[in-house]
Amino acid sequence: MPLPDLSLGWLSLPQASPLELISAAAGAGFSSVSLRIAADPGDPEPALASDPQMVRQVKAALSDTGIFLAEMGSIRMHGPRPSDWCLPSLEAGASLGAHTLIALIFEPNAHKRLEDFCDLCQAASVFGLRVAIEFALFSAVPTLEDAQALALASGMANAGIAVDALHLARSGGQPANLHRAAPELIFLAQLCDAPAVGATDLEGLRQEARQHRLDPGCGDLPLVDFVLALPVYFPLELEVPCSLTAALSPAQRAKQIAERSRDFLSERGIY
Repeated sequence: MPLPDLSLGWLSLPQASPLELISAAAGAGFSSVSLRIAADPGDPEPALASDPQMVRQVKAALSDTGIFLAEMGSIRMHGPRPSDWCLPSLEAGASLGAHTLIALIFEPNAHKRLEDFCDLCQAASVFGLRVAIEFALFSAVPTLEDAQALALASGMANAGIAVDALHLARSGGQPANLHRAAPELIFLAQLCDAPAVGATDLEGLRQEARQHRLDPGCGDLPLVDFVLALPVYFPLELEVPCSLTAALSPAQRAKQIAERSRDFLSERGIY
């Protein structure tokens, strides 16, 4: 059974290649995926954008499966001006059909943070891309309110916010906070579950976000209220990296995420 408007985030299958992820998502009934197109400056892992042959193979796989690219992963901002290094990644993401990228911001200086974000938005606009700020306690933009303030301060028409159920909870936010955010600024919503109480230190929060999330319905987050606080029938990206499922193949894990997410949403009358 297809899952309209549900996307499989790349971090959910961190060991899968882009082609494996697309195949697994299609087999599990997802309508879209996200892919990690860019690598950080100095990252030993090559960016997808640096491999033209792989970009062509990914484009063919998306076409063959009918899966589309919902978003192209994150541009991490912590030092170099984004436009000095990320243009090939933006071009590759746009060529694969992405409309949105995520800005994960670690720049501590407020003035440079705004300048760099505006620079990224300007560069992204050339390729028709929107830029969604992902707030997280372990970043330089820790809360939903901080993300909205930065997006508005930029004055950029393609600036918005990515709201992640885990990051909202761990930053002290509640689903009701979403009602106070400008709905036109919410570009992306990421869904997962987790225990009610998480780590108390920033490194622990970072590890939880990247390795220890739970599928919807398997934890204690107020996910029903989170989804209902979003704009009507808003598409959801499942971002559920879970070290407990490491033994599963990409296809098995994608089906598990799909089944649990479908059951959670349908049993509560959300989808």
